[in-house]
Amino acid sequence: MIIKSKTLGEVIRELRDVKDLSLRDLAGKVDVSAPFLSDVEHGRRYPSDAKLEKIAEVLGTSFSDLKK
Repeated sequence: MIIKSKTLGEVIRELRDVKDLSLRDLAGKVDVSAPFLSDVEHGRRYPSDAKLEKIAEVLGTSFSDLKK
């Protein structure tokens, strides 16, 4: 049996849903564009460590948890 781990984008999307934040809301809070954040959630782009730290802070998780 193979267990697929979640991508960074899937984790961000789930945490964003739990916090009831729209894509635009989260993008505004971390100072990135909504299209950029959408690309991150779809695995087309990867945020810098500084942006990932801010995303983690806003979503109430740790940077290291998102880095996994």
